[in-house]
Amino acid sequence: MNRLLNIMRLTLYAPLFYDRDDRLSPFAPAERRQETLFHFEIPQEQAFSIELEPDAGYLGTLRFAGTASAGTGGFALPAGSYLFAQTREELGAKEAALMAAEIQKEGLWEKRALTDSLYLRRLFEHGAIVTQLFRPFR
Repeated sequence: MNRLLNIMRLTLYAPLFYDRDDRLSPFAPAERRQETLFHFEIPQEQAFSIELEPDAGYLGTLRFAGTASAGTGGFALPAGSYLFAQTREELGAKEAALMAAEIQKEGLWEKRALTDSLYLRRLFEHGAIVTQLFRPFR
């Protein structure tokens, strides 16, 4: 990623709900025009380091994959405080890891109490894909 990344603080006032779909892959081409969410748990040894060299393994364990729910769903992107960035393109694992690492560095620079969770959300706006990353902080 050689572009300028705009990282913002975002307060999500209401949760976003999703239904589990374990067939989804976060880095497979988005074939269906639906909103998806992926929840990763970043490994402890990397989740709070400002000196990191991210690779595809940086994102850690995929804990949830699902599609937007009309109801309350089985999983939620919780209401709360996040460091947030988005791009109007579909990201591969390496690009997502680089973007997530930049968010982490910014959060640590700002002395935010980050968690080890990372949420990757893909949706369509005006017929084009948007990839969003959410990193919770307390």
